[in-house]
Amino acid sequence: MNSLEVKLKELNPNLFGKLNDTKDEVKLLLTQYIKNFPDYTDHSINHTEEVFKIVSMVLTDEEIQNLNDDEIYILSMASYLHDIGMCIPEDKIKKIADTEELVKERELHPEISREKYLRDNHHTLSKKFILEEWENLKIPNEKYAEAIALVSEGHRVVDIGNPEIYQPKYTVKTGRSFVCLPYLAAVLRIADELDITNIRTPGLLTKYYMPDNDKSVLEWNKHIANTLMFITENYVEFEIKCSNHSMLAALEDQFNKIADVINYCQKVIRNISNTENRFFSLRLDQIKNKIKYENFDPKGIKYSFDVDNVINAFVGENLYNDKLTSLRELIQNSIDTCRYKKILNPNYIPEIKLFIGKDKIKIEDNGLGMDEFIIKNYFGKLCSSFYQQESVKKDYDSIGQFGVGVFSYFLMADYIDIETKTQKSETLHFRLDKDPKNYFHFFKKSERIYPGTSITLNLKNDYDIFTSSDYVTYIKDKFRYIEFPIIVDCDQEIIEIFAQDYEEKKLKEKINNSLKHQYKSSSDKIDVFTHNFENQRYEGSISLFYFKNFSFDRASYWLNDDFFKKGSRRKANMINVSQKGVLISNEESIDYTDVYCNLNL
Repeated sequence: MNSLEVKLKELNPNLFGKLNDTKDEVKLLLTQYIKNFPDYTDHSINHTEEVFKIVSMVLTDEEIQNLNDDEIYILSMASYLHDIGMCIPEDKIKKIADTEELVKERELHPEISREKYLRDNHHTLSKKFILEEWENLKIPNEKYAEAIALVSEGHRVVDIGNPEIYQPKYTVKTGRSFVCLPYLAAVLRIADELDITNIRTPGLLTKYYMPDNDKSVLEWNKHIANTLMFITENYVEFEIKCSNHSMLAALEDQFNKIADVINYCQKVIRNISNTENRFFSLRLDQIKNKIKYENFDPKGIKYSFDVDNVINAFVGENLYNDKLTSLRELIQNSIDTCRYKKILNPNYIPEIKLFIGKDKIKIEDNGLGMDEFIIKNYFGKLCSSFYQQESVKKDYDSIGQFGVGVFSYFLMADYIDIETKTQKSETLHFRLDKDPKNYFHFFKKSERIYPGTSITLNLKNDYDIFTSSDYVTYIKDKFRYIEFPIIVDCDQEIIEIFAQDYEEKKLKEKINNSLKHQYKSSSDKIDVFTHNFENQRYEGSISLFYFKNFSFDRASYWLNDDFFKKGSRRKANMINVSQKGVLISNEESIDYTDVYCNLNL
């Protein structure tokens, strides 16, 4: 017995007995597989039992202890039944072939074979079979059957992160206990993907019988090539023998797929919420492999890209017309983590500090910090934003939306240093540069002991021309309405940058100072009207300056060009548009003239 069976027998001998009853039924059904799929890798009882074994290996003892008897039973049953849709008996094949799904599929793809349809849709067929045959499968009731059917279907393709279908609190019987469907489906999906070892392709069979089609040859070789698999608490490692480039390509494709599945399932698990005082986690989050090449030399030449061009395409100066984009992105990310932490903990007090030197800029915050999973899947991944997770964005609308922040740092820096720590994880200290061939270099020593993140931009030589005053002016201009101070340490001076007022208190004085020389004595002829506004969508202040005698002449004609920062005389206005407290544009295309406005969306 594996560890799940031992635990189930201890917690609920009745459900343990029903599990064994189902096993006997499943063994008979799975013998049908080879008749339906002679050219594909084995999904017989050997694969089913191996998946069940891997499920128990994927879970740590602590994670198994966190499961109740119903969850262990449902996960165990789904391990045995997830491929049952590929083993439909001959007398039911015509019935399935004439179903609406297959008829529609054939209309769209006339070339589709019954074999391909069954294989591509076997997860859904497994669910249907379980729901129809639950009594014959010795399942206690329809509620258990529905849970087992959903977890079985979740082993591939379907969105197990949809809480309306994969409910985090699904009840199968009267009482307070519940089963967490997305967690069980995630564990099964990972286990099914990990079964690529040669136990599924016995040596004699592969030696004397090799399918004809090319795809099947690659599939068989992929399984032959894998010799050993080890699972520790946080990673799975394969030891592999590989004898040709085609096999290597298939293996790399498979291992990339496994990594994607693990990452997806980890995201699903981390998004699980509303489970009362129960918390679900899975330590396994990485895949490693050791490849022994036999009789060929892998050159490893593949497509690549130029990081400089990618960075400039996404966030470059050509797009933003801003040489200090990196600094803006750096501060925005710190603001986001502090704001989100404040939502999670209303008593938390945000702190953001910048240290500006001649050759480097360092930012330090006491936000949420990052663990290894976040670094791998969000921080170091282009267009993947932590704040776009469903569990996060339902509570917080971030400044950064597109996940390009870390890449923009290389507009200003040759390399960056990061120290980060979450409340639960150890401190991570690492360095990265813009070469995609280079790994993140992790250091053993770190000074950080409290949650949060510090990032140091080691500046390019081009930025020698910028002074500390330039950086401070830029920060004050861009970050106008942040609800907590940003502290800047530069030139042995501490500067605190606070949220500005929307209303320009000294607008009349600024107008007087900007009057052209010939109009200085007539300043009393210009007046200012100001209106402050606030609602759920925006807030700010708008001021109109005009001649007291209601002349139709534009008062702005009397002003020097420097009153309007961009020096444009095409439109005589100043409309500063910010979003979530950060300046995004100085709008000049508004048709109104003689207007001074600060707007925050």
